[in-house]
Amino acid sequence: MGRKKKKSDKMDDDNIVVERVFNEKGKSLDDLLKQIVKQALSIK
Repeated sequence: MGRKKKKSDKMDDDNIVVERVFNEKGKSLDDLLKQIVKQALSIK
């Protein structure tokens, strides 16, 4: 595993951290998305 980390690898790590934070708050991204979709549909 001697290859250098690219900038995109760092971004992937950041995304994993963000997802972990969401999950720890008890609201999965799935629920969040469903909520946003519901709100968007009810605005029409």
